Amino acid sequence: AGVTLGTRIGINSGNVFAGNVGTRERMNYTVHGDAVNLAARLMQKAEPGQVVASQDVLDRTTTHFSKVELEPFMVKGKSMPIQAAIVGQPGEVENEQPHIGHSAFVGREAELELLTGLAGAALAGTGSLVEVSGEPGIGKSRLVREVLHQHLGLRVLRMRGGHYARNSPFFTIRRLLRRELAIDEASPDVAGKVLTGWVGSNAPELLPWLPLLAIPIGAEVPSTAEVDLLAEQFRRDRLLTVTSDLAVAMLNEPIALLAEDVHLFDTGSLDVYRQLAARAATMPWLMIATHRSEPGFVRPDAHAIALESLGDDELASLAAAAGAM
Repeated sequence: AGVTLGTRIGINSGNVFAGNVGTRERMNYTVHGDAVNLAARLMQKAEPGQVVASQDVLDRTTTHFSKVELEPFMVKGKSMPIQAAIVGQPGEVENEQPHIGHSAFVGREAELELLTGLAGAALAGTGSLVEVSGEPGIGKSRLVREVLHQHLGLRVLRMRGGHYARNSPFFTIRRLLRRELAIDEASPDVAGKVLTGWVGSNAPELLPWLPLLAIPIGAEVPSTAEVDLLAEQFRRDRLLTVTSDLAVAMLNEPIALLAEDVHLFDTGSLDVYRQLAARAATMPWLMIATHRSEPGFVRPDAHAIALESLGDDELASLAAAAGAM
């Protein structure tokens, strides 16, 4: 009979000693140090199939993970309790309303006027794509939050790229579609049943293409004759088209589709997003893409906002406003 091994993982960060240890007859390449020892203690806290990470690791990651915090615990060699958590699936809360915060908004009058007008047009049924580009910290997110805060009639859906997401096919679009189907953490078979039911009720013309839709959503469905007969060289293009069709059917209402760090989208999600952008004018969507690439990265016909640093007078006003708070 086969034996099932339960994998447990502990993750910590810190300086380590790495090198060959042993003799000529028996030598191993290994790592030693306090950081390694704590990682081993975290592994012991994990149940089979779990990943436990130290708080230091969780504080440093730029990808949001669902997590279950553990009660602080003592380990040998440490005088203070260790804080750690069981790490779950990576992702974003796409429909979270943006928090405006307490910082004053200064300058960017022309950019704010453009975005405000396009947001009003989306509420009236005419959509558009806007690309906001610039260096890190230049104020892309702050500008977008200011506009969306003023137009609360637009339901905000967020998509965010990242280094983890970039290497996971369809990661970003999967998070969006699964949230709209209310199957965030569902298993592939459950996701397949929900997807089949939703498509049958809301977009029956897509039923023949369910096996293709199941790929970006991470679902399991039976094959269909139409997909079986589709030549391999046409499958990706058809997959992108029907995934875009599904998103259109799901999002037929005034929304702000905020895509942050689009330059870090995985290829599949970026291709689907570009297809949605091509349809924006016929939908009640304000599509806003922020990135660090050149204007036109998503589509050459997008409204382009290339942010530059605030002027000295604007910076002085911002500093004065911050000091008055």
